[in-house]
Amino acid sequence: MLNDFSQIALPKMRFKSKEEAYLKILRAIVESYRNINKSKGLENKIRDRIVFYLQNKHPFFAPLFQFELITIIPEYCSLLSETKTNRSDICFSLGEVNGVNVGRFIIECKRLFQQPS
Repeated sequence: MLNDFSQIALPKMRFKSKEEAYLKILRAIVESYRNINKSKGLENKIRDRIVFYLQNKHPFFAPLFQFELITIIPEYCSLLSETKTNRSDICFSLGEVNGVNVGRFIIECKRLFQQPS
């Protein structure tokens, strides 16, 4: 397992900057969206399929998720106060990568139109 970790996960985590990490995430979401069934379900179901694809099938992010180098949190909730919350559709938690603090990257999903079916 450690050999797999060093051969698969570590080389994939070579981001030069936060911007590069964020662009990689955005590209992965677009790729995932292209590969999932979008014909049925509301926004949250489509979001769940995107997250599932990223965690289990995406060639870049699935190994990172499996080796716990990235956390993908659907329906991320942060407390603004004791009575107010802020909910986001997907949160990517990357932590520190090669000395660069990548931190969190939050995505809000919106379905712009719905097919007649």
